[in-house]
Amino acid sequence: MTQAVLRLPARLLGGRFQVSPVLLSLSLAPITVIFVLVMAMFWISFQRGVFGTATAVYTLENYREILTDPFVLRVIQNTLIFVYSSTFFASLNGLLTVWRAESSTFAIKTLM
Repeated sequence: MTQAVLRLPARLLGGRFQVSPVLLSLSLAPITVIFVLVMAMFWISFQRGVFGTATAVYTLENYREILTDPFVLRVIQNTLIFVYSSTFFASLNGLLTVWRAESSTFAIKTLM
């Protein structure tokens, strides 16, 4: 029985990894746009009143209102239940699949 070994290219192990400037700018452009939009929404979430006018004030009132709403608290509770239960069952399924694959000797074992 032989073991598979992952061999990385020499340039990834210690050599200098070079990225094309065009590829780098193409990948950073959408990241920057998304980051700016998320930060704008975060900044606006602290405002009360009409955005961009003199009547707009900065306050935590929006967060207090949302986090004390019983419906929102129920939604958060359901979300946490879903997250933890799906993580548990996915991990259990993966563990059982790996255990079954390792303890069996069928011919197509390598396809799993």
